[in-house]
This record gives sequence, C-alpha cells and structure tokens, in this order.
Amino acid sequence: MTIWVCVSNDFNTKTILQSIIECGMGQNHNLNTLEAMRKKVQQMGTKGATILVTTRLEQVASIMETHPAYRLIKLSQDYSWSLFKHHAFGPNREEREEIVAIGKEIVRKCVGSPLAIKTLGSLLCDEIEVTQWQNIKGSEFWNIREESSITGEETSIMRALKLSYFNLELSLGKIFFFLCNFSQRF
Repeated sequence: MTIWVCVSNDFNTKTILQSIIECGMGQNHNLNTLEAMRKKVQQMGTKGATILVTTRLEQVASIMETHPAYRLIKLSQDYSWSLFKHHAFGPNREEREEIVAIGKEIVRKCVGSPLAIKTLGSLLCDEIEVTQWQNIKGSEFWNIREESSITGEETSIMRALKLSYFNLELSLGKIFFFLCNFSQRF
C-alpha cells in the first residue's frame, strides 16, 4: 500500500492522521480523538514499512528523527543560465546583448533555484522590450524581508515566484488567485 500525504507549514496532526486513515482504509471510521487515530495508523503500519519525507528544511528532518538521504544542491551559474536561456529565448529567438546582460543578473538573483529560474525565464519569453526585463531585475520584491523559518536562499525563491505572479496579465492573475483559494478546500 502506498499513501501520499502532503504536510504544509501550518499542519494539523489530526487532519494528517485522518488523511492517512482515509487513504488506507476508506471513509467513515468514526475516530474522533487524536489518540484513536494514532493507534489506527500504527495498526496499519507493518514491519518494514517505510515513511519517505521530502522537505527543504533540515528542521523537519530533525523532527522526524532521520537524516537526509539526498541533499539537493543549487544549480551552478552555467546551468542556471542555460536553463533560463532555454525558457526565456527558446531555440529561435534573437539574444540581444542588453537583454542577455539583464537576464544574467536576474539568474544570479534566483540563487540556483530551477523553479525560480524556469518561472522567470518563462515569464520573459515573450518580452522583447528592455524595460520589462529591467523591471523584473530591479523589482522591489528582491529586497523584501520576510519573516520565515526557511533559509535566505528559499526566501529568494519565493520572491522570484511572487514577482512572476505580480507580472501576470490581469486576467490570468485573477484566475490564478481564484484557483489557489479554491484548491485549498480539497
């Protein structure tokens, strides 16, 4: 049996246990207390069962009393630029010198995160005006200080993703906002 449960930053233990029970045994088991749910999940586990935890945070691995088997490292500058170039310019687009220079500065701010690099490269793929590239590079989002338990590199990733969201066309931004709120109910 394989069960996949997503645990977000603001998790609720009872909700997580309920999800595990429902995935493994179906709905309506009338387990109302945290202890009853914990015992039911414990019964489902067999000798040799494995729990795979993926996280960006060392703190989560520590809480789970495990050691990371794999540590993902950030992309090198060369790989970062190659990924950005692929998404921003594609195979047939002219790479104007002034836009390339701005693009390299944007990539540096993405601190080797493939998600941030791909997102911003894709955002700029149809932009031929230097001013739009400069707006992304010089945006105040890069300077925002956020209260967070995550490292500075991950905070930079979130800044890049916020930057891409706020540069969506107005109609797409509204749709994205609607869908994000809608999906949290499931």
